[in-house]
Amino acid sequence: MTRKLRHSNYLLAIATLGLFASGIFILWVSSFRIPALEDISLRRIDQSTKIYDRTGEILLYDMSSDARRALVPFEDISPYARAATLAIEDKNFYSHNGFQWTSFLRAVLVNVSTLSFSQGGSTITQQVVKNSILTKDKTPTRKLKELILAIKLEKVLTKDEILSLYLNEISYGGTIYGIGEAAQSFFGKPASQLTLAESAYLASLPKAPTYYSPYGRNLPELEARKDLVLHEMLANNFISEEEYGDAVKEGVETAVLK
Repeated sequence: MTRKLRHSNYLLAIATLGLFASGIFILWVSSFRIPALEDISLRRIDQSTKIYDRTGEILLYDMSSDARRALVPFEDISPYARAATLAIEDKNFYSHNGFQWTSFLRAVLVNVSTLSFSQGGSTITQQVVKNSILTKDKTPTRKLKELILAIKLEKVLTKDEILSLYLNEISYGGTIYGIGEAAQSFFGKPASQLTLAESAYLASLPKAPTYYSPYGRNLPELEARKDLVLHEMLANNFISEEEYGDAVKEGVETAVLK
C-alpha cells in the first residue's frame, strides 16, 4: 500500500509540475504580440528616389541609401515570379498555416545534432516575420517566437498579402531589395513583364545573393539553380512541359547579361 501511495504521489507531482510548466508556457506565449495589419501596412519601408527625363521613360538618377527598393502591388508582379518563388522557397505556402511540422522537426534535429541553430526550415510566412518583426538572432527562443507569430500572422493577413510582403522586401543581392528593383536592375523591365526564365533566375538569388549573383563568378551554379527552380515549378504543376523546355534553353548570358 505504501509503495502504491508513493507511486501515486510521484505521478501527482509530475502531473502538477507539468500543469505548472504548461501554465508558464501559455502565459509566456500569450505575452507575444504581433503587429496588427495596420501596423505592418503602415510601417515605413524605404524606397529609392528615381529621377527621370521629361518623358518619364529614361532614368537619369537613382538616389538611394543602403537599400534600393521599388514597392510593387501584388497584382503587378508576374505570375511566373510568384510561382518560381513558391516552388523553390515554400511550395505548400497556400496550404499550410504558417509553418510546416516536417521542415521544422528536420531543422530541429540538425540543429541539435550539430549544436547550432543554422538550419531554418522556414516558410515564407516565417521569413516575413523574421525580416519584418523579429531580430536576426539564432536562438531557440527567437525561433519559437517566429513559429507562434507566423501562425498569428496568417490570421491577420491573406496569403497574397504575405507573399507580397516577402517579394517586396527580400534581398536579391547588394543594395537590391524587392522584386521590383531586382527586375529593373537585372533585366531593365517592370516586375509585371518578367518571363519564366527571368523569374527562375530571380527566385534563385535570395538563398545566397552574393554567391549566385549574375555578375559574379558562379554563373554555372546560378544556371544550375535556375534549372532546379524550373524543375520544381514543373514538378509542382506551376508550369507545363512546353514552358519548362523553352525556359531551360534560355541561358544566363542572354537572359541576364544582355
